[in-house]
Amino acid sequence: MECVLRRSAKHDELEAQMVTTMLTRVSVANMRAQRRVFDMTEVKEALAGEDSNQTLFQKWLELQEMKGGIPLVKTLSEPTTYAKGGLYQFKHLSFSEAFYYRFLTSGEVNVSTEEARTVISDPFYSRTCEFGRSKLWES
Repeated sequence: MECVLRRSAKHDELEAQMVTTMLTRVSVANMRAQRRVFDMTEVKEALAGEDSNQTLFQKWLELQEMKGGIPLVKTLSEPTTYAKGGLYQFKHLSFSEAFYYRFLTSGEVNVSTEEARTVISDPFYSRTCEFGRSKLWES
């Protein structure tokens, strides 16, 4: 995954980090909502908040227009207007699960006990836990 992200960012580390942050936020929002397919409105909501997130949403729009599209994301249908319509999914579910797992175990955020229990017990997250069940409780 990191190789694909670096290549799409033309080996610019700051650019790769921005795209990773963008994809992580979209993944976290989708995993928490137990969504596999998401639309432009859900992308915009996932990237809303801090001022820097407007930049993340602009990056999404920019990448969408490029030939290779958004790395690791498949466009199922193009949006018809700005921030309307469009359907997306990660090219493979394991990509979304990996971003979500890295988020849960990063130590950069406080994961609630309730969310940790849900991830461990809900079958929807069974593959997420395979990325390192024991590390989930360490963060």
